[in-house]
Order: sequence, then structure tokens, then C-alpha cells
Amino acid sequence: MRFKTLLLGSAAVIASAAAAQAADLSVAEPVDYVRVCDAFGEGYWYIPGTDTCISVSGKVEVGIYFGDTTAPSDNDWAWYTSTDLVVEAKSMTDWGPLTAYIAMTGKHGEYDESLYEVDEAYIGLGPMLLGYTDSLIDGGAGFTDDGLDLSNKDLNQLTFSWAFNGFGFAVSIEDPNDRYGWAADSMPGLSAQLSGEAAGWEGDITVLYAPNDIDDTLAVLADVQTEIGMWEFSLAGLWVDGEGVRSSFGTTGEGWAVNVSSQQNWQSNFYTAQTFAWLDLDYISSDWGAEFTIGYSPVDSLWFVANAVSEDEGDNWDFLIYAERTFGPNG
Repeated sequence: MRFKTLLLGSAAVIASAAAAQAADLSVAEPVDYVRVCDAFGEGYWYIPGTDTCISVSGKVEVGIYFGDTTAPSDNDWAWYTSTDLVVEAKSMTDWGPLTAYIAMTGKHGEYDESLYEVDEAYIGLGPMLLGYTDSLIDGGAGFTDDGLDLSNKDLNQLTFSWAFNGFGFAVSIEDPNDRYGWAADSMPGLSAQLSGEAAGWEGDITVLYAPNDIDDTLAVLADVQTEIGMWEFSLAGLWVDGEGVRSSFGTTGEGWAVNVSSQQNWQSNFYTAQTFAWLDLDYISSDWGAEFTIGYSPVDSLWFVANAVSEDEGDNWDFLIYAERTFGPNG
């Protein structure tokens, strides 16, 4: 009897000590693993502890360009390395998707010069976009590497866009300082775009009205594209009455330009492309331009590209060869 009582007492003491020791131990917090977010497409994941989805994309490009107008260098060639980094955060609200978009560009090139800048940065909420990004009248680039763009400009803006039955409509209020600098008017620029797609075709037409202290500008840009088998085709036209519309040829005055481009997708990892442009624009000495691109990918997300372009009636040719490694959904 005494032995049984002693045994039970010892067990009670051990159990009490174990309970006390367990009480002193800290409780392990549950692990909040990163979860895939498929609400906005591939490449997004939830920021732990939030309902915000984020994606990270970008590229590293290393190349050499050479030719008649390579600058600024005593040699006829220049080596560069450039980077793009894109971070996009999205979440759903009662007003529609809430977006924060940041794209940073960096380049190290000739004379050991380095350039790092904000390429795009904006906030989106439902149909509204507010920030720094491409103007609506930005296109006609074609499929080649440089594109011989008929119009390209990034600026601060407030844009509203809507989609309905295969059509889209957007209207934008532009910061005049970004387009005209010292010649900017106190009134902002206005642009509107109508886009659509049907039966394998897609296209858009954009109108810009931009007051300025030189000469108020009216411009129209139209662009249409289609795909037939392994071939892709693009036709774009620009008409300008005024000044300040920027293209790959330079800042234009009055006149017109037409761009025709095609791309051949021989394999999923091999393509060729051609772009031809004819133009009659004030301040632009060229009457036509031509560009040719060939690209090959030996492994996924790595491309080797060679590009040749003339923007001066064939009197000058410039060449670019580069390797590019991309990653992420926007890479």
C-alpha cells in the first residue's frame, strides 16, 4: 500500500513538473506560406498577411551597336549593358482592381556613363490610371526591335478607359510640360483612342489635341494588325498638324508618315521581322527608313537578337547585336 501510494505521488510530481515546463515554452507561431495568386494571371503571389498580389519581372540586356551614326565615341562601336525591373501590385476593391506599377530602367554605356530612371510609374483604380506612362498616341512601332516608331512619348497623365463588346475607348488628360517643356501652354493636352478586334484583326485610332506656345497641335495615329499562320502584319499611319509629336526619327512638325511591318515566326524560338517607313514631316530629313531584325532563343527566356536600321534614306546604316535574359510575367 505504501509502495502504491509512493508511486502515484511520484507520477503526480513528474506530471506537475512537465506541465509547468510546458507552460514556460513559447507557442510556435503558424507559418504564413507564400500563396500563388491566380486572380490577375500567371506570375503573381500574395504578399503574406495581405490580400495584395505582387509580381516581379524584368530583363538584363548586353549588346554592341556600331555603324555610321554610333555616338558618342571615337570608335565606330559601343558596348552597353541595360536592365529593366518591373514590380506590379494588385488587389480587388469595390471600385475595381487597384494597381501600383513601377518600371525602372538602368543603362551603363559609353564613356562609363550610367543612367538610371523611372521608365513608368502609375496608380490604377478600376477604369482610372494616374501617373507616368505611354501617351495614348504612342504606336506604329511594327515588329522590329527599334520599330521606327511613328509616335512615342511617356508623360504624366490622367486616363480613363473602358471595354465593351470587343471595343475599347480611352480618354487622357496629358501634362503639357512633359511634351513641350518651356513651350508648354497652361492648358493640358487631350487625347482619345478607339480600339477594337474582330475576326483575327485588331486596331486602334488615336486623336491628340495639344495646345502650346509655338503652334497648337492636332495629330491622328491609326494602327491595324493581323496574323495569318506564322505571319504577322502591321500597318500604321500618322498625320500631324503642329509640332511636338515625337517619333524614332525625332520630334516632328507638320506632315504624314506611313509604317508597314511584318514578322515571320518560323519556330517558337526563331523569328525574322522587317519594317519600312515613308514620311514627309517637317524637321525630319529622311524620306524613308528600313529596319530588319532576326531573333533566336537557344533556351527559354534567353534571346540573341541582331538588328539593322537606316533612318536616313539608306545613306547611313546602324547595327545592334545583343543578348537578353527575361524573367517574370512582364519580362
